[in-house]
Amino acid sequence: MSIPNRYSRHVEPLLSETTVDQCTAEYCSRLHLAGYWGIGERVLKVLCRDAKAAFSDQDLESVPAQPSLHIFGAGQNIRCVGKTDSAHRARLRGRYLSASNSQFAFAVAYKPVLRDQELDGLPPTVIARTSLARRRGAVDFAQHNTNAMWVSFIPMERATPQMIEQAERLLIGALARRNADAGFLPPINVQHNA
Repeated sequence: MSIPNRYSRHVEPLLSETTVDQCTAEYCSRLHLAGYWGIGERVLKVLCRDAKAAFSDQDLESVPAQPSLHIFGAGQNIRCVGKTDSAHRARLRGRYLSASNSQFAFAVAYKPVLRDQELDGLPPTVIARTSLARRRGAVDFAQHNTNAMWVSFIPMERATPQMIEQAERLLIGALARRNADAGFLPPINVQHNA
């Protein structure tokens, strides 16, 4: 399946500090206008609540299996950027999306207490079995309409691990600037790694 975005065709603009902001702005504009996953549709983004079904779709199942960057958002608000290679397909599903102890599952299950009490709202059993990064992600996701949370994939199939690392770093910076210009908080990557 080909995902219609500039990143899937050209990794180079994402690797340059001089072009990453323009490339990111174009991508976010397309992302905002794009529909969500559906049978027979070309994909730019998938609602997190539909991730399990989407990953079973023959057209989409290879996307998280290839090296990629992934962006999580709610509406136009970008919340998180991550990377995965083919060996980390299970991490994407398990940590973020469809496992019972994923950030998204925690955000849905504990939304009222996470909105009011943040990290202190999680039960001790959840705290004992999950990383601080996953709990912070769940708190952030819970602050938004979880029915509108989405993930988008930027395939990086021809990129080296170093290129993916550089692209992720530059993309996080570009999206943080974009969020600031739009009046949103920075992605959680920036909030907790500053």
